[in-house]
Amino acid sequence: MNKIILASKSKARQQILENAGIDCDIYPPNIDENIIKQQIINSDFENKAVKIADELAIKKALYISNKKKDSIVIAGDQTLSLNGVLYSKPKNKQGVINHLTDFSGKVHLLHSGIALAKNNKIIFSGVYNASMSVKKLSKDYIDWYADLCGDIVCSSVGAYNYEGLGIQLFDKVDGDYFTILGLPMIPIVSFLQNQGILKC
Repeated sequence: MNKIILASKSKARQQILENAGIDCDIYPPNIDENIIKQQIINSDFENKAVKIADELAIKKALYISNKKKDSIVIAGDQTLSLNGVLYSKPKNKQGVINHLTDFSGKVHLLHSGIALAKNNKIIFSGVYNASMSVKKLSKDYIDWYADLCGDIVCSSVGAYNYEGLGIQLFDKVDGDYFTILGLPMIPIVSFLQNQGILKC
């Protein structure tokens, strides 16, 4: 059976895979994401947020696949855009406050790219989207939320722990739960089943 590797340092994403019956090891890819992002931002691509999510997932998968022969490598990346503006993960509490102040009463988009590679070749990839409608949030609520959540939400590009307290932020969501978490599981599982790697 093919060994499965998650090209990430995210224990949460590893847990998502293992909850779905996919045992995996984790190997964080050592790539400079900022260089790749900047190249795309400076390019003529129409939807740069989607392109960044796609390209980073592919680069991560290939980086680890080149080192781990005969393994199936799963990689993902997520971007967020609001009215054409690209957002990065907040660096601190003030960044969380700034994000949520911008998102308050508006709809932003999440773009979750995934790529699977084997022997330094991409065998599956795609970008899956979710539309996130944030409630009108008071300054007091945003401050309370940022205090309560702490650094955990700085690992989320949207500054929310969607599987926890972050669910309170939204009045409407259009998208798959796992896409929102940054690892679209339905296409991953379907591909692995079609390849005979998982039972179906």
